[in-house]
Amino acid sequence: AAILTEQFGGTVEPHDLLNLPKYNAYVRMLIDGVPCRPFSIQTLPPDRSHPQNRLPIIRRTTGHRYGRPEKQVKQEIARAMGG
Repeated sequence: AAILTEQFGGTVEPHDLLNLPKYNAYVRMLIDGVPCRPFSIQTLPPDRSHPQNRLPIIRRTTGHRYGRPEKQVKQEIARAMGG
């Protein structure tokens, strides 16, 4: 929190960030390339109308898109380490 408050230009204190209620945040926007004063916002809670767990879908999609066989990764690491 202390590190993040530096990004808000001293107008937000660490305890402000630590005590934020659910679905609230502080925002610091750039308007025409110039930072505006930080302000707080309230967001919407997650949509619970679709109760299925999306995590398996996300993992499967990510694996298909970015995954590689373990043997290939180990070979690349060995080559990079000079082995």
